[in-house]
Amino acid sequence: MEQYLYFGSLGPHERQYQIPNFIGLALEPSHDREIRHDLAAALPYGDDSIAKIQAQDVLEHLPFEKVPFVLDEIYRVLKPGGTFRLSAPDYRSP
Repeated sequence: MEQYLYFGSLGPHERQYQIPNFIGLALEPSHDREIRHDLAAALPYGDDSIAKIQAQDVLEHLPFEKVPFVLDEIYRVLKPGGTFRLSAPDYRSP
């Protein structure tokens, strides 16, 4: 089964939890579909190995200077033609 990554805790309330391919990257894993990982560290996957990555409302919690490293890591592990979905809140928008 092809692996997909979800940046953050992947709880049953998340829509991605219903897709068994998704693995959550959490500081404190709470179940077997999450692994312990600090997003400021290198991703524990090989080059071109992940088909889908989602970072939803998480990058804004990292120190600004760490974000380029995280984006480089995403690029490194994402398969050619893979999908990276990034969302970040716009606090100036109602």
